[in-house]
Amino acid sequence: MLFRGDDSLAVHTVAMAAFRILRDLAKNRGLKHDLDLMIRPGMEKKVWGKLNNAANFLKHADRDPGEVLSLLPDEVNDTILMIACTYYELLGNRSTTEMRVLMVWYVSLHPDSLAEEAEPVMGDQFEAVSDTKSLPRSEQLAIGLTVLRRALGQT
Repeated sequence: MLFRGDDSLAVHTVAMAAFRILRDLAKNRGLKHDLDLMIRPGMEKKVWGKLNNAANFLKHADRDPGEVLSLLPDEVNDTILMIACTYYELLGNRSTTEMRVLMVWYVSLHPDSLAEEAEPVMGDQFEAVSDTKSLPRSEQLAIGLTVLRRALGQT
């Protein structure tokens, strides 16, 4: 959905639902994600509130039908999907091809956001684009879709 350029609110709704399920499963199993460890104690509600803001608005629009949702930055969906992928792995699952492509694509856009040892394989797929981050969003997504199709053998 993300790479096809589907509606960002639709992507956000699906991504947040998946993220919440995975986070809840991890919590139920007593697993701690590195993200949990980075949030200052006492600030959890505020951090998760910001992360959940758009999803909660869409889920509970009937509570305040006159309210307007502020702009949802594209990077929010990128980050939620990336975090959901890492929760999936934390639960002992092997990432799918789609997840691995997303993670590498994310790192190409946010090269300083992850530790070197956390960078996924397949980075060479993005070498053709010297600076993915400086490209317009539509081109960034098109590159992700091209790499995904290639990885799935759908050239």
